Amino acid sequence: MKYLVIEDNVEINKAVCEILNKIGSCTSAFNGDDGFTLASTNSYDLIILDLNLPMLDGMDLLKALKKNSPTPLIILSARGDVESRVTGLELGADDYIVKPFDIDVFLVRVQNVLNTYYKNTGIDSYCADGLVVDYKEKKVTIQGKAIKLSKKLFDILEYFTINKGIIIPKEQLFFRIWGVESDTIYTVTEVYVSQLRKLLEASGLSPRIVTIKNMGYMWRENE
Repeated sequence: MKYLVIEDNVEINKAVCEILNKIGSCTSAFNGDDGFTLASTNSYDLIILDLNLPMLDGMDLLKALKKNSPTPLIILSARGDVESRVTGLELGADDYIVKPFDIDVFLVRVQNVLNTYYKNTGIDSYCADGLVVDYKEKKVTIQGKAIKLSKKLFDILEYFTINKGIIIPKEQLFFRIWGVESDTIYTVTEVYVSQLRKLLEASGLSPRIVTIKNMGYMWRENE
């Protein structure tokens, strides 16, 4: 799972990321403009949003994010008044947590939002032509046989199957899997995609990952 934390307080941002890094990877933004840019150019599983942000107010950012993306979002704010909470939820926030917060409760509510999102969107797993990718359990089987993949390879397979039939640029795939702050060169995607192709085909799956010249990759199902 990949998380985006939009919070201008450096210490709080760091603390939230330390919590979320235990169950995924986290990217930070410290103002509304940077948060919008990151959310618009990258793919995240969940956004944590503060409301008192410089450059672009949190409520305005919430409106913009929900207009352009279905990504689930939790408001984490010191604004505890009823009006703010009602407004945030009406604008599309999936949950509203008031600071200060308990870490264990925070993690449970994060998981509840993710579980609800995956359940409602029907993407808790991918099943086609004998291939089963369980997004929650992080397991892969082909014709009932378990296939062992590294975390990176699983994340790539998950992203491909969720976005089946859509061309995914190599750079976009890199940012989704390795993150915008990675020092790795984005051509590493070619190595990993090649490994994933070989593993799947060696396990009996017909070719699925198509290279679109000068554009990227696409997961194609059998016609």
